[in-house]
Amino acid sequence: MKKLFILCLALVILALHTPLAMAETVTIDTKVVEVDESEMIKLASQEKFDNLTTVMKKLVQLNISTEENIVELEKISIIDFEYGEGAKIRIYYQIN
Repeated sequence: MKKLFILCLALVILALHTPLAMAETVTIDTKVVEVDESEMIKLASQEKFDNLTTVMKKLVQLNISTEENIVELEKISIIDFEYGEGAKIRIYYQIN
């Protein structure tokens, strides 16, 4: 009976550690654009946007697109944003 208890205990411990051993580390490839707060205000006053996320997507699009390579708004995902020093806004984004 004691051996059966030890075997069951060992199996429970093994079962609890198995998901941790099989888990993968997932990394998200995010990039950063730093813009002035005045750029966001200027853009928001020029066009009508539904929400702040759309304004940020447009700012990212304007900063990363070139004449040859224009990134579509639908492909840009805003991950996070924060205020930096001065009137700078850092926008963390991902291209899908």
